[in-house]
Amino acid sequence: MKIAMFSQWWPPEPSAVVASLGRELARRGNEVEVVTGFPNYPTGKLYPGHRIRWRHIEGSGREGELRTIRVPLFPSHDAHAVRRAANYLSFGIAASTIGVSSLRRADVAYVYHPPITAAWPARLQRRLRGVPFVLHIQDLWPESVTHAGMLGAGKKTEMVERVLNRACLAAYRAAAHIVVISPGFKQILVERGVPAERISVVYNWVDESIHSEVAVDPAARRLLGPSDRRILLYAGNMGHFQGLDAAIRAAAALDPARGLDLVLMGNGLARPELERLVAEVASPHVRLMPAVTPEESLKYLASADAHLVSLIDLPFFAATIPGKTQVAMAHSRPAIVAVRGDAADLVRLADAGVAAMPTQAGLERAMSELGRMSSGRLAELGTNGRSHYDEHLALNRAASKFQGILEACSRSPAR
Repeated sequence: MKIAMFSQWWPPEPSAVVASLGRELARRGNEVEVVTGFPNYPTGKLYPGHRIRWRHIEGSGREGELRTIRVPLFPSHDAHAVRRAANYLSFGIAASTIGVSSLRRADVAYVYHPPITAAWPARLQRRLRGVPFVLHIQDLWPESVTHAGMLGAGKKTEMVERVLNRACLAAYRAAAHIVVISPGFKQILVERGVPAERISVVYNWVDESIHSEVAVDPAARRLLGPSDRRILLYAGNMGHFQGLDAAIRAAAALDPARGLDLVLMGNGLARPELERLVAEVASPHVRLMPAVTPEESLKYLASADAHLVSLIDLPFFAATIPGKTQVAMAHSRPAIVAVRGDAADLVRLADAGVAAMPTQAGLERAMSELGRMSSGRLAELGTNGRSHYDEHLALNRAASKFQGILEACSRSPAR
């Protein structure tokens, strides 16, 4: 099967889900071509060794090797609405022109969304060449854009929401099939008029080439905190959606006798505010560490006692399962999941951690429970998470589902 993939995010950017899927589909004997941009996420600055060019092609796309077509885009990932829009729009336009014209003949296409502009080249290819496409939705638009705080409030936000909603509905109608990451996402799309039979739920996985059973690193454990304290680690993007201020206040208010420390590691738009808050609470049991590379983070993920998964309490997040949930499971680490809805349901079903309300009070209760938990029970939760991941969420299982969906779509005419 010849597959064209459209994704604005691709290695060396953090893009574990789409990149590992592409590699696995190629390993299974498919000819895979990827249209993507030049790497700049999450800093908005081009990665060393890359420069914006008209087009750059890597690999052959034959015999299990991906062929990657990089097209120009406006690099940005800050909180400025115009620059962020320019980033998304420039990729959509370049992928639809330079990208589509550079592709070989495909049987079917795959689109990683967000942004919704990544569906533009697939829709164009469908019109020009009759190639059906599968839309893989990771984030709910327009809500995740209009609630991000970049647009403010008022008529401008309402207009942007209308435009994005129309763009999303157009992509839903054009797609031969839609894959979502949770049952909640499917329910929302059905309520928006998408037939249920055109939607499949495939839970996300991790990049299993790096995330697996990793031994505790003694040096990393010492950097995380004292050996007689239980370490709860948050590692990743520090944005305003993550609600880490509530976690900091909860950990600072926790009875020190619980023996739990909160360690935050990463970078993002909210980091300066979080640094000020950590200084304000002045708790010896709350620490900020510098961001590290994904490869370096592995030893810390493996050496923490538990992981924190957190999002602020917005209605549309109830259908979201942050990737950190699967990372904790893959590392056999229990998680405090402070996300209402499907993420909490997953950790309860797997018996792999503690579900918490995404508030200071909810997090304080969950941290207290984790702190007084026996070491045996803590290890049991981690083992449960890993078993559930292997049985239901692993890449091999997800790729088999995608292979079947893509093959079925390739045999049917484009809608």
